Amino acid sequence: MCCQHQHNPVDWYPWGEEALQKARQENKPILLSIGYSACHWCHVMEHESFGNEGVARLMNEHFVPIKLDREERPDIDQIYMDAIQAMGLQGGWPLNVFLTPAQKPFYGGTYFPRQQWEQLLQNIADAWAKNRPALEESSEKFADALSASDVERFRLQQHPLQITRLKLEHLFSSFQKKFDTKRGGLQGAPKFPMPSHWQFLLHLQLASGEQKSVGSGRTHPAGNGLGRTLRPAGRRLCPLLGRC
Repeated sequence: MCCQHQHNPVDWYPWGEEALQKARQENKPILLSIGYSACHWCHVMEHESFGNEGVARLMNEHFVPIKLDREERPDIDQIYMDAIQAMGLQGGWPLNVFLTPAQKPFYGGTYFPRQQWEQLLQNIADAWAKNRPALEESSEKFADALSASDVERFRLQQHPLQITRLKLEHLFSSFQKKFDTKRGGLQGAPKFPMPSHWQFLLHLQLASGEQKSVGSGRTHPAGNGLGRTLRPAGRRLCPLLGRC
């Protein structure tokens, strides 16, 4: 998804220490925009707003813009989706959230038409310059609500988490049924990769103690499933990269 936005005039940063440190040093709010490849309104907002020079100038001047793919970091997506809903706003994608430099949310929303987005950017920039303490106080309240665990929020009974080899194998057995043995990946469409799926397979093979090459047919079945996915992907990427 980041490649999709690489030609935008918006100075996008990935989620990471560089962007977070820039926000702290420059005392700028963070504008976190979360989407995914198959999201229709993400593409519309990119075309209408993120590709517009005037809008990009506002975003770059007053904010630290961060672009995040929810398929790569579903954990961060869930945190800020919960935040938007805690504000009484409707969640969805693209998810656009305004954060303090301490990463605490104080406002957000989903898709905004270009004129409405420009006005919102200007309003928040003005509020940050003139009434920052109020925004920070608001963000603290949302942060307190979000910091409560699901056990506290939903009054669940807590049990100690015990992950055993047997549980992992049961999980893999269910996962294995979804493998596409002909084309790689998982069965059905769309076939957008979910990195967390393949990381699970890599960790499971590592835990099995079988260190032969992934997909060789002599490894844990998790490695074979991963190999069937990576080989077709590699054949498609090699011509694009010009090397392998």
